[in-house]
Amino acid sequence: PVAQAATEFQVRRRRAAKLTSFFGVDYRDLIDDILESIERGVEEERGRGTLQPEEVEVSQYRSSFDAD
Repeated sequence: PVAQAATEFQVRRRRAAKLTSFFGVDYRDLIDDILESIERGVEEERGRGTLQPEEVEVSQYRSSFDAD
């Protein structure tokens, strides 16, 4: 089980390295940009009133969590 987990980790790291090489940017940078875009979209939708209150709460929780 431990050896299998190590192998799976190595496979994921290789994939991440290939993506970094292909896109020319670290995948963590991409994820940060994607999350920021989603959060902006949620705020815009909240302003339009097209989101349910529960959906906005999740976004607000994440934003307040990031502020720490």
